Amino acid sequence: AGDYARAGGGTAVTLGPLLFAHPGPVIIAVLGSLAALFLVFGLRTWRRHLTLVEVTEDGITTAASQPPAPRLSIPWRRLSGLKLRYYSTQRTRGGRGWLQMGLSAGDGTLWIDSGLDDFEAVARRAAEAALANRVSLGPTTVSNLDTLGIAVPPDLRPAEAGGRRP
Repeated sequence: AGDYARAGGGTAVTLGPLLFAHPGPVIIAVLGSLAALFLVFGLRTWRRHLTLVEVTEDGITTAASQPPAPRLSIPWRRLSGLKLRYYSTQRTRGGRGWLQMGLSAGDGTLWIDSGLDDFEAVARRAAEAALANRVSLGPTTVSNLDTLGIAVPPDLRPAEAGGRRP
């Protein structure tokens, strides 16, 4: 709901002056560009809203509740990559922000962000599959898993500075 409000409010604030005033070309370019960004954000929010995520013992699947979005599925046994990134809206990590998780198998990658209900449980299940498959994890992913309270064994942690594992 918050993302819809931001998209609607931003679109109204940027398109309003364009519709009801006679601004110059520079103002039209600036406000028009901002309006386009808010519209794209609103469409992205709507698409995410329609996407269903199903987690089972066998894998994870995403599909839109309305076509034409493709159905993406990754069996846990085929999981070959896990990335967990944190995006902050403030300088310090203690501030507001969100996580984005990328799950890879073969040539496909499925991206999920922390706005998903039970994101932490999905991240935990994905980490279990990655650890069972002996997927090597990057330092950012390990740090973010640690933040979520998900332990990564030393042999799957990234190499220390210098590029060598102990």
